[in-house]
Amino acid sequence: MSLNWKEALTQADALGKDHQHAAARDLLRSALPENAEPAHWFRIARAEIACQDLDSAQEALDAARGLGLAAPLDLQLTVALGIRRRDYDAVMSAARAALDAGTEIVPPARLNIALAALETGQNQLAEEQADLVLSTHPEHPKAIEIKYQAATRFLPEDTAEAELAARMFAPGHGPAHLIALRELRAAMRRDPERLQRLVDQAMAHWADHPDLAHHRSKNLPPEFGAPPKPAGKGRLDLIQARLEQITAGRPHFAPLVPRIVKDIEEDMLTRDPVLTAVEDTITQSENTGSGHVVVYFHGLAEVALMTVAMDAYLNCAGANAIYLRDPDRLLFTAGHAELGGDLDSAAEALQARIDSFGPRHSLTMIGVSAGGFGAVLFGARLKADRVVCFSSPTVVDRAFADSIGDRRARSILHRIETLAPDRPRLLRPVLDAQDPPLQLDLIYGADQPQDSAYAEVVRGAPGVTLYPIKGLAEHASIIDIMQRGLFMDVLRGNLRRVAALGPQ
Repeated sequence: MSLNWKEALTQADALGKDHQHAAARDLLRSALPENAEPAHWFRIARAEIACQDLDSAQEALDAARGLGLAAPLDLQLTVALGIRRRDYDAVMSAARAALDAGTEIVPPARLNIALAALETGQNQLAEEQADLVLSTHPEHPKAIEIKYQAATRFLPEDTAEAELAARMFAPGHGPAHLIALRELRAAMRRDPERLQRLVDQAMAHWADHPDLAHHRSKNLPPEFGAPPKPAGKGRLDLIQARLEQITAGRPHFAPLVPRIVKDIEEDMLTRDPVLTAVEDTITQSENTGSGHVVVYFHGLAEVALMTVAMDAYLNCAGANAIYLRDPDRLLFTAGHAELGGDLDSAAEALQARIDSFGPRHSLTMIGVSAGGFGAVLFGARLKADRVVCFSSPTVVDRAFADSIGDRRARSILHRIETLAPDRPRLLRPVLDAQDPPLQLDLIYGADQPQDSAYAEVVRGAPGVTLYPIKGLAEHASIIDIMQRGLFMDVLRGNLRRVAALGPQ
């Protein structure tokens, strides 16, 4: 028996709370009335955004607008779509128009505006919007996180730590504020022990708080109060359980888990897997006695998923691994926050970490999406034996991005132009200057126009081989390669089957 709209809403809300977003979306669409009103399409758009189907969400928003969607709801969807597309300039444009017009801004929209303001360096506006959310939702973890980042981003480290401690233990605050510590790299990234001290103080401060257990189980990242990882057999089970936790309610990524489990051999896992250290700017794992080192440069999204998945493969391959995040979101053009504030000093510090593994037989750099830019820059400086990039940019230039319709890069390019104006912007000259040539394998979707345009810039450069995947129109080429069961081939340098995926 089909449900009416009200019944479907009730069930969809329950499914959403259980992260079953696709099921909730399908339920709402099945109950959509023939003479749908703006409110109906508004809920459909929200459901599509939760499923990451942004094109369908835009269509639902357009349908709601055509029927006279109220301005506050229009703004809420507009900024939510902008955040998902990482088009922070578009979010700020919509926000300024709403503020000028006196449009009511609901808390979810304010939160997204605060996030976009933070990403574009408008820290005062970010803190103001976060404060307005906290005035009605005082324990909202994301608002707390944004407020702390905005308040401390440009403070000296000692001042920042004191400011954070004062805010952390303010009257009325509780364990939810621990969640904000995940993203406080901007204040204390050069000395992670300072951050850990604050975490320890907070855990002790709220040890008897009735909400602590709830927040630890529901919201806190696993490194807070996580049980020790068992060694020996069962490592593959740990990897599978963690991946299933990360991909729960995300149908696009869920098929990746059984594929990885199928590719990994339990007996080849020579060390405990990396499961929890996904918020650090640097994570390091050693395979004792191995002379193979892989440095992995994260993109700007899916850090938890890619840390655990990548480490499973590198563990199985017997490689020592270093995982680098890009907390400054500058595509590693200004070095790395924890290694050094310029490329040369960061490369020197990274070399020291690589040398700490002992005698080396090979050095491979892997970069995904925006991380590929850093993989090439550091690979060139450290004379890597090989660099592998997945759907990575080769040009950091706003005019070029606009010419190929790359809206994803606008806010990042704005940050680089503002904070690192004199840093490298083109990879082609870097590649052309290498002697001997840097061996670069660039894998990307042949039907993804922006990624293809970036690849064409380095076509023909010494040492560069392009691997377009025919029929792939998505940016996440590394997910496609993993789901095809080809990632171990890529690690071993056997790209024959990857090459066969290209246009013939």
